[in-house]
Amino acid sequence: MGPRIMNDCGLYLELRERANRYAVLAPASERRRILGKRPVFIASKSHTITVHIPTGTRTVETTEDCPRPTPQPVNPFTPRTAAARERGKFMFMVEAVAKAFDVKFEDLMRDQRRLAVAYPRFAVYRLFKQTTKLSLSQIGRIVQRDHTSIMHGLRQAEKLYGTDPVWRDRYDDAHFAVVQK
Repeated sequence: MGPRIMNDCGLYLELRERANRYAVLAPASERRRILGKRPVFIASKSHTITVHIPTGTRTVETTEDCPRPTPQPVNPFTPRTAAARERGKFMFMVEAVAKAFDVKFEDLMRDQRRLAVAYPRFAVYRLFKQTTKLSLSQIGRIVQRDHTSIMHGLRQAEKLYGTDPVWRDRYDDAHFAVVQK
């Protein structure tokens, strides 16, 4: 499975920049599609059909210039769903863990099972559980995991906190950074 795209990560910004570069080079008819926007269909003509009931005759009146709708400005960085807005509020916690464990933010959010990425991810779960009043399902929505994955990660984090002093020190650094913010 490919990388998950987050609002605050560098991968998202890189993809947006690339799309904007391609859009400049593309013909006008393709720009909206490249930028991920809905196509705009603007009528160039308007027809009014009138039927005279007793005789059954039809007349068609055509007007050439229809008023164009004013396009609403769209901010590509505005989260479109409640889960995305919720994710944006708490991404600084994930960034603090990434910095403390010396792992890339994007790697923490990807579907990887390597211990070098999984152990810091467990720290993210533990940090969310200790510093917020969110349920396991809400935490799962933020980090794009199932609530059972969060449960497993919390159990593993408790084991690591009790047995691994290096992991504990890094977690405490991340916790301190979040509490200070």
